[in-house]
Amino acid sequence: MDIGFGTSVDKNPLVAVKEAMRQAKSTLEDETAHLAIVFASGDFSYSSILKIISGIMPGISIIGTSGTGIISSHGVQQHGLSLLLIKLSALGDVVHTTAL
Repeated sequence: MDIGFGTSVDKNPLVAVKEAMRQAKSTLEDETAHLAIVFASGDFSYSSILKIISGIMPGISIIGTSGTGIISSHGVQQHGLSLLLIKLSALGDVVHTTAL
């Protein structure tokens, strides 16, 4: 399993997702992932974030939540987005998702 992490405090959802995605992809072996886990502050439109991620990485499974802020290696932020990308590397690494 390969994992990449990125975060952004930009208020523009497109810029925030692209910044966090760039950071997360930079640590992945070939910049591909099977699963995105997203944590975002409540002032982001979650449907916008999902559309942006799906547009950048079509077919990726996305799990996420929102709250009054995010916790990252930069501390507690009242506004922001954190993104964890996971690339499965073996048959033992299995993710089951169900569309809502």
